[in-house]
Amino acid sequence: MPFFSASTIGIAVRLGRAARLYLCLCSYVCAAHAVAVEPPPVSLQPDAPLPTSARVKVGKLDNGLTYYIQRNRKPENRLELRLVVRAGSILEDEDQRGLAHVVEHLAFNGSRHFRKHELVSYLQSIGIKLGADLNAYTGFDETVYVLPVPTERKDDLDRAFLVLQDWAQGLTLDEADIDKERGIVLEELRLGKGAADRMQKVLLPKIYNGSRYAERLPIGQESTLRDFRPDALRRFYRDWYRPDLMAVVAIGDVDPAELESLVRRHFSDLKNPSPARPRPYAAIPVRDGSEAVVVTDREAGPASVLVRYPVTPWRERATVGGYREQLVEILFSGMLGQRLQELSQQPVAPFIGASSGFGRLTPRYRSWNTAAALASGGAAGAIDALVRENERARRFGFSEDELAPIKKSMLRTYENAYRERDKTDSAVYAAEYMRNFLEGESIPGIDAEYRYVTELVPGIGLDEINAYARRAIPAPGAGKLVVYTGPIAGPTASPITSPVAAAAGAAGKPAAAASGVVAGAPAPAPAPPSSEQLLGMVSAAETRAAAAQAPSQATKAMPAALMAAPPAPGRIVAESRDARLGLTHLTLSNGVKVILKPTDFRNDQVLMSAVRFGGQSLFDAPDMFNARYADDIVAAMGLKDFSPTDLRRVLAGTAAGVSVGLGGNTDMVAGNAGAADVETMLQIVWLKFAGVRRDEDLYHAFVGKQMELARNRLAQPGARFGDALLDTLYGGDPRTPRAARPEDIARLDLDRAIAIYRQRFSSARGLTFILVGSFDADTLKPLLATYLGSLPAPPLPAAYRDPGLRPVKGVFKREVKGGSEDKSTVSLTFTGPATFGDAASGHGSGNAMREELRLAALVEVMNLRIIDVLRERLGLIYGGGMEASMTRIPYPHYSVGITLPTGPRNVDRLLQAAFAEIERMRTEGPAQADLDKVKVNWQQNYRKSLQENGYWLGMLQGALVEGTDPALLLDVGQEIGRLRVEDVREAARRYLDMENYVQVVLNPEK
Repeated sequence: MPFFSASTIGIAVRLGRAARLYLCLCSYVCAAHAVAVEPPPVSLQPDAPLPTSARVKVGKLDNGLTYYIQRNRKPENRLELRLVVRAGSILEDEDQRGLAHVVEHLAFNGSRHFRKHELVSYLQSIGIKLGADLNAYTGFDETVYVLPVPTERKDDLDRAFLVLQDWAQGLTLDEADIDKERGIVLEELRLGKGAADRMQKVLLPKIYNGSRYAERLPIGQESTLRDFRPDALRRFYRDWYRPDLMAVVAIGDVDPAELESLVRRHFSDLKNPSPARPRPYAAIPVRDGSEAVVVTDREAGPASVLVRYPVTPWRERATVGGYREQLVEILFSGMLGQRLQELSQQPVAPFIGASSGFGRLTPRYRSWNTAAALASGGAAGAIDALVRENERARRFGFSEDELAPIKKSMLRTYENAYRERDKTDSAVYAAEYMRNFLEGESIPGIDAEYRYVTELVPGIGLDEINAYARRAIPAPGAGKLVVYTGPIAGPTASPITSPVAAAAGAAGKPAAAASGVVAGAPAPAPAPPSSEQLLGMVSAAETRAAAAQAPSQATKAMPAALMAAPPAPGRIVAESRDARLGLTHLTLSNGVKVILKPTDFRNDQVLMSAVRFGGQSLFDAPDMFNARYADDIVAAMGLKDFSPTDLRRVLAGTAAGVSVGLGGNTDMVAGNAGAADVETMLQIVWLKFAGVRRDEDLYHAFVGKQMELARNRLAQPGARFGDALLDTLYGGDPRTPRAARPEDIARLDLDRAIAIYRQRFSSARGLTFILVGSFDADTLKPLLATYLGSLPAPPLPAAYRDPGLRPVKGVFKREVKGGSEDKSTVSLTFTGPATFGDAASGHGSGNAMREELRLAALVEVMNLRIIDVLRERLGLIYGGGMEASMTRIPYPHYSVGITLPTGPRNVDRLLQAAFAEIERMRTEGPAQADLDKVKVNWQQNYRKSLQENGYWLGMLQGALVEGTDPALLLDVGQEIGRLRVEDVREAARRYLDMENYVQVVLNPEK
């Protein structure tokens, strides 16, 4: 299954298979009635070792290098390559702090077979994009290089392995390159500075209890990065980049025999150093007793608490019995997680969100953790609820009513993975095999895992799970580390105020008068506790939990399905076929239209969307936030007669989900389902239009969460910068689409939000539904007639309203002060009217697509120049770049934005260099080689996208909204091929207007 990473108070925690599967259960509402599939037989003896998947070949060369090879045709003509080095920052000597990461950077700056920037340039020339495709990362215990390559040409395949060979032991590590990269890494370090970094430096020694991990963050130490000697870096590379610590992963659309031959040819001659330094694994000392730490920062995000119990060594048991215990852990975690989620939905919730379970600090250590993001009540209530729920689970266990839905969801999750085993992306398999090499995770393969799950899960009962809970959850009084992080108590930062608005007084209309249940003014944030108070809160909570009673086992009877009976069906009154696109167009008796696109891209996936004009644009400025939050408020209260908890139980084991929403100018419906669960998805759509479930308690719980998010957002320098940018761009217009502030949340009105929702979602008039995926159109038609054809469809205007919001004209420059770190951000925004080739202008919509491609090509080639000049040559930035958009709605316009983080001393020089590149693009256009790189990458991505349901859904919906011909989707490849240097130069002249832009610079407060 995919790798997930969880983060608690800024500390990365690695999750094992059980935690990853639990997250899948939480995010994928999964089909009791799915079609049965039969996996191969496996041994179920508890002591039987887990097999290695027959799909992958795992081998080892004589020099110790491990390799994983698998044929996989998703995506076609693509190979996912990984070089995995079991060496990271934990192995750095004192004079090397941060140099594992510097080595990773230098892997792209010169090697035995690729000089200087030749490597990146070559890979870009065959369609590989830096960052999106070509990438690398350095962790505590590993360094990983990622290289996806096209496989159509044998020479490209061989050279890709040559790249990995050079990364392994062929880097030149030239002194001039080292000094240049030093500046780039220092910019990366600067970019990461802020509240989270400051708090992390205080917390790490406590979290790791004095372990070496606390002193070896991968980003390194600033003083070392500035002054290290090149020989120290070369020593790290020589000591640790060696075959006995390496793995090559090669998964994709290539013959395995050919891949194995390439591995042997390129890696058999790699040498281990003699003598070789032993590869140590840092220990985490056992904590004596309990302690607490309180870390606050005025720029901190939401307050949180963490209780971390003793860290213990852990390695996966690669037996059937060990696998069964992991399944028990998944079921247990799912039930405990549901209890905590239900607590967060109380009207005065003890926390915004919470979790309890095992977390991995390193590949070899884990601990039981319980954590919460705090609500307005502060730390005491959250700690009390966490401790109480843990103790209730430990002492009293769970009920059959809690276990049954989690079991159903688990079985459906694994069934989906099994059904998609031949349609799973190669990158997913590559990640799994990396975990096997780095963490020892077993790789039996989904064929065997699905058999284990279907055989073992039905036999796992409450006694086994409750016994596990007693072993897993620490008893009261166990030694622990209690952590509080959050903002310093005091007034919330003031929102950005437009100079224009300030001069004119309060801008805009007064807030809407309250008509019902109003959220109310935000309560002041509670003061942070002291360390002593924090320990006292836990001790008091444990005392109360010891006297807690068993939770009530009484549960109300739940219906077996969402609907007792289907509605009276409508009819299909018109049908047509588009053979070129493979579409079926239907018109239903209530006027609803449907577009069907059956595909074989996935085996168990159906995606759905519906759209019409309308959205938030129909509501005036005083209703801006009631309209923006209307769909979320209604969703938070449940569906028709079902509370959120009841809905989860009814849908357990069903792979179906639906959301509706008010976009800026559209009303939208989005859904997804497994192949066997399309009817359930359509039932949810029907119920979304059938009425609103009003629940004031759940409304207040929702508002409480939003209030905390809005309150804490104002402390973030980046958020204030974003507000200032929008405020300047729109001249302080009250209709500016800004983020919500606490006072906006306080004015939310339940009755008004419901009224807005009903206004737009009590009629399906004007909606066009699109379904793409693994279905048979003829089988689907009766379901569409029943559920979509019976939707209410009284007259409803399907049009958006142009509120007249426009960017300022001319050149506007503004400086914003925010943050205490020595870092700045430069933003340039160019806006203006867009010209589309449409019927009104006498041109076809193909002209519009060509113009959009020209603008997109301008963005891509400018980003190449930004990286090459501003980063690699001048060392002024680590990241950043350009993005753009163009739309007809609510009026034809474009927006181009450039965002460049840097140091305050470099702002003027950076602006000068950025404008020089803009002017060069306006006068000369891009280099032909740069444009060719973009075109090759686009062509490859286009061919890949044509095999993805999500791409077809998005393109068909976009054609509906923009009023373009969907058949143009098939011409994209030809249009890409026609792009010329002159097209991009003209786009630069049109869209980078030096007489019309907004410049905003964020500088530190001091």
